[in-house]
Amino acid sequence: MKKNLATILLVLCLSIAAFARERTKINLNGNWLFQIADDDRQTVNLPHTWNALDGQDGNDYLRAVGVYRKTLAWDDRFEGKRIYIEFLGANMQATCLVNGKSAGTHKGGYTAFRFDITDLLQRGDNTVEVQVDNRYSEEIAPLSADFTFFGGLYRAVHLIVVDPVHVDLLDSGANGLYLTTTDVSEKSAGLEIRATIVNTSDRPATVGLQAVVSSPTAFDAVRSTGQPVFGAADVTSGGKPIATLTEKVTIPANSAYTFKKQTTVDSPRLWNGKADPYRYRVDFTVSDNGMTLDEISDHVGFRYFSVTKDGGFFLNGTSYPLRGVNRHQDRKDRGNALTEKEQNEDFALIYEMGANAVRLAHYPHDPYFYDLCDRYGLVVWAEIPFVNNVGKAATFADVTKQQLSELIRQQYNRPSIVFWGLENEVAEKYDSVARPLIAALNELAHKEDPTRLTTQAINHDTGEGWASDLIARNHYPGWYSDNTMWQSLPRFNTVDRPLGISEYGAGGSINHHETTPKRPKHNGEWHPEEYQSFVHEQDLIAISQSPYLWGTFLWNMFDFAADNRHEGDRAGMNDKGLVTYDRKVKKDSYFLYKANWNVEPVVYIAGRRHTERKEATTSVTVYSNCDRVELFINGVSQGTIGRQDVLCGIFRWESVALNPGENSISAKGRNASGAEWNDDIQVLQVISD
Repeated sequence: MKKNLATILLVLCLSIAAFARERTKINLNGNWLFQIADDDRQTVNLPHTWNALDGQDGNDYLRAVGVYRKTLAWDDRFEGKRIYIEFLGANMQATCLVNGKSAGTHKGGYTAFRFDITDLLQRGDNTVEVQVDNRYSEEIAPLSADFTFFGGLYRAVHLIVVDPVHVDLLDSGANGLYLTTTDVSEKSAGLEIRATIVNTSDRPATVGLQAVVSSPTAFDAVRSTGQPVFGAADVTSGGKPIATLTEKVTIPANSAYTFKKQTTVDSPRLWNGKADPYRYRVDFTVSDNGMTLDEISDHVGFRYFSVTKDGGFFLNGTSYPLRGVNRHQDRKDRGNALTEKEQNEDFALIYEMGANAVRLAHYPHDPYFYDLCDRYGLVVWAEIPFVNNVGKAATFADVTKQQLSELIRQQYNRPSIVFWGLENEVAEKYDSVARPLIAALNELAHKEDPTRLTTQAINHDTGEGWASDLIARNHYPGWYSDNTMWQSLPRFNTVDRPLGISEYGAGGSINHHETTPKRPKHNGEWHPEEYQSFVHEQDLIAISQSPYLWGTFLWNMFDFAADNRHEGDRAGMNDKGLVTYDRKVKKDSYFLYKANWNVEPVVYIAGRRHTERKEATTSVTVYSNCDRVELFINGVSQGTIGRQDVLCGIFRWESVALNPGENSISAKGRNASGAEWNDDIQVLQVISD
């Protein structure tokens, strides 16, 4: 009995010791004292921005230095450890002080960064101060852009406590584990696993290093997204180990060692977009005589892709036209300070509409959103905030390159990311300085990551000569010009690289309506929802007839804050979204795309918010992916239209008569199996005097 008790105590002690030496991550999001200018201090929780309201009202918003302070009590877990403070996002630059001494400054508002604060901490209470600055700076992109630069600690902050021997935490904000896929095919795939381990102690450390590649154990579903198009149970395989790579090394004091080994996975299950976003898990461990000192885990997806000028985008050898959306991260009364709840809601709306790709514009987004794309199989275009202008400061190029390196290293392992975006609409007048800078960015992207493609979003012909693997156009036919998409595409397709459409669309207010919409002034106060739908209908038809386009990304998934704008039905807003800023209303155009991109049956009558109509006759449009649709006015059939007789699921009945007063409009969609789906709206025919 005594022997058994002694054994139990020994195991317990070893377990406690092991726990004490492993990495600990502590949430620091609560109870910060915040002050800006001469305002009174207030207690805030993170994420936080001071521009949540004034950044969306159309008046000037505050660009200043906001100061966050927090008391951090000494914890016994800190003893003998290295302590890092991690910021996932602070716009646009931040300086951190601990007990009045600087821990460091970071420039760039959209990537993560960490500071080692070990030597600045003291027993008892510690004061952490973060000075966040969103003022204009000639050295930090973006200098200008068509969106609000919300200031603040708008993403999470953590404290990371690690053993003196640990995976490097000061590598551009990355997690330190790099997973590079090579020679991927259905038969086999190479995987290089790389991690740098630092020994920050004053004595040599002999440690065991181990990387284990396993199949996934479970699919981490997001409830708000609903049932995925793939079987959640099908992307799990019980967590079976596939490969184990080990090494034992002695790392001198205050030195580092890079673990770098290759393995081959036979007959890999490929990450295949929305149909099968299968990922493997890699666990990397640093240990000392069986006790874990540090451990990090990440996922990797094996996939291969290519783009041709005539055939477009191919995923795993199969044509896979990328049809997706652009997304900005802000929302009503919150600015860019989103929690996982809001991230999930945004993703769910994109996924429900049926997009298979997303351009995360115009800056690095929250790591959590990239993870959602990994899990659910959306292909991602990730980009840096090099927008519109080139800074005059001598350090502008260096800070821009730093932002690109940070983006690539932090999101290096994402199977969803296929494209690194180098710039957006940098003006033609900067050609002499932009051309060499973009060439340098292109070279840097390939040096950091030779496995992915580079691209850029241009809005002028000169940009066609700027360096990148692919090219894409921001183009708004029918909105900023009278021409149509199909008139433009043949001219654009004369470039020497594969062509994509990075932005297209039109503004639309759910409060403005016309039965027969005409092109409004893009910067005027009248933006009828029906005209937005008309533009998207024409664009979608042209895109469907242009298979060579490697990707098309509508602008924008959501209305977003652009505080300099004064147009549509409200100031401070870009209303080109298919969903309103508060995410409460899906505009008609949303259902046009859902009818084309989602496999679930869709029957949707457009114009439902145009409830009062002065005309005696009207046209009725139904978006549907059913085989045939029948329209009824007040119970009387107006005829059936087959899908083979329309383009892109746009069913339209012209000159339908309305009765004075209330009218019931209903649509019935049917498939070959006989299954039916219905939609109904009410409109009032108002007899004018």
